[in-house]
Amino acid sequence: MVKKIDIMLDELFTFFVNIGYDVTLDEDRLILDTLIVDENIKLIISIPEDYPYTFLNVSLVNKEHLKFSLPHMLVGDFLCLYDLDNDRHDYKHYLAEAEETVKRAIKLLSDSKNGLMDNEYQNEFYDLWTVREIVPIYSLLESYDYPCKLSIIKGNFKKKNNENALVIADKNISTQPLLNVVSNLSLENIDGFGDAVYMPIKKSKLTKPIEKISDLRKLVYKEKSFDFFLKEIIDKRIKIIVLGINNQKSSIPTLVALSLPKLVRPKGNIVNLKSYSSILGANDSGTLFRYGLTDLSQNRVFTRGGEGVKDSKIKTYLVGCGSLGSFLSKALCDTGKMKELIVQDNQLLRSENIGRHLCGIESILEPKTNAVARLINGHYPNLKISSVNHSFIQELLEKESTLTSEEYDLLIIATGDENIEEETINKIKSGLIKYPVIIAWVEPFLVAGHFIYINSPINDATEKYIFDSENNIKLGIIENSESYTKAEVGCQSHYIPYSGFEMQMFSQIIADHIINKNLLRKKGNFHFTWFGKIKEARKNNISIKAQWRHKDDRELLINRIDE
Repeated sequence: MVKKIDIMLDELFTFFVNIGYDVTLDEDRLILDTLIVDENIKLIISIPEDYPYTFLNVSLVNKEHLKFSLPHMLVGDFLCLYDLDNDRHDYKHYLAEAEETVKRAIKLLSDSKNGLMDNEYQNEFYDLWTVREIVPIYSLLESYDYPCKLSIIKGNFKKKNNENALVIADKNISTQPLLNVVSNLSLENIDGFGDAVYMPIKKSKLTKPIEKISDLRKLVYKEKSFDFFLKEIIDKRIKIIVLGINNQKSSIPTLVALSLPKLVRPKGNIVNLKSYSSILGANDSGTLFRYGLTDLSQNRVFTRGGEGVKDSKIKTYLVGCGSLGSFLSKALCDTGKMKELIVQDNQLLRSENIGRHLCGIESILEPKTNAVARLINGHYPNLKISSVNHSFIQELLEKESTLTSEEYDLLIIATGDENIEEETINKIKSGLIKYPVIIAWVEPFLVAGHFIYINSPINDATEKYIFDSENNIKLGIIENSESYTKAEVGCQSHYIPYSGFEMQMFSQIIADHIINKNLLRKKGNFHFTWFGKIKEARKNNISIKAQWRHKDDRELLINRIDE
């Protein structure tokens, strides 16, 4: 491999010399001299490991000696010349691509020198944000629009030689998501670390690096919240300042973090706002400390991974964190439409669960609700997820009141327990449980999955459809489905066989109807039957009721049951 690169390096050197560039060979790189207006600049051209399938790296010998600022730069003084996510290197014509790369570098330098790139800095500055403090910061900011106070938590990475890390969050963030984030980051020795303040920058335009207090003061003084900002940083002696810099290429601002050096302060009390401004101005020459910041907010997560969360208004109370409940919880949260999720179950995750459960071996003997909440918060750190670890039967017996004390938009019963399902329907009739309610379950081998959607009073037609003459739920497509229950050794080991893949498919169907097909806006009571592996069931001589034998895999049947 080294020999291959050496040959290419020699070839590139000869190529650049032949087309007129002032270039020298320096061990494993090329040094190219170029004159930008009246300033001599040296570029380093290096060959990446995957060359010629990737672009050449171009960096500066001495960036700090430049007499102008460059917006398009990456960490390590590399020039940002291509969009590596979209631009493809033409490896078949790598010499022509090499010439194009150098031309782009020279144009970037020339345009920056002539002030033509100043408007780009607002959108490109983040990769220039020098990390002068090693401590990483993870932000759980909930809203970018308004200034606010933040809390700082400090911890040590268990897996990184006990290196420090900071988590900053809105002061009103729920405890459990915060603890889940700390757990997912593998932080220990957690302690409070003071306060931070967030300041959105809406009126000022960023045209150069923020290095001195004077740069910060000029950036924020036009903002409506400047007075709030002054009082916080001078009176409260906050440790971290987070700025939200508008980005024309994104609907969300870019967050950066910094701290102030020790300020020179007058003796006595500060009497007016002018005095606050004067104190900051007197410290203009102070150098800021800049931090690396990872934005974990819901807005950023779903702007990068979806369509944003502006209309995430649904609060769901989900009972049952087994296979269906766990996958359904994740599916609902993946849509970006959940503002809050409550999960209830009283069981621990065991080894027999992990082959068809959202959570795996790392969560064995952990309450299922806690494991599900932590895993989902690992993807959506700012989403409020609450765990309830007592049996839902205690709610139905009115020995617990979590359900009746919560306001929610949708109740989902995913226990697979027919007693709970039937009693839930009774409690809906009595008014103890409010609708809309979804009751979901599956049949053996996931030949079919069912969910009943109740969003109207339970009338005679609904009851007649759901219950048989003995008032048991009669809905199903397999004859004597209990005969297909399997068991390991032991009297507590009976289970319904099905795969995690099929359960994920079914959970996606439910989530799709709730979120994308506006199920919650639909009045009435409905029965949804999703046919899973019915062809295989027929092949294996599983006894299917006559009216369903002609159905195909992946069909969905919807019946209105209150008319």
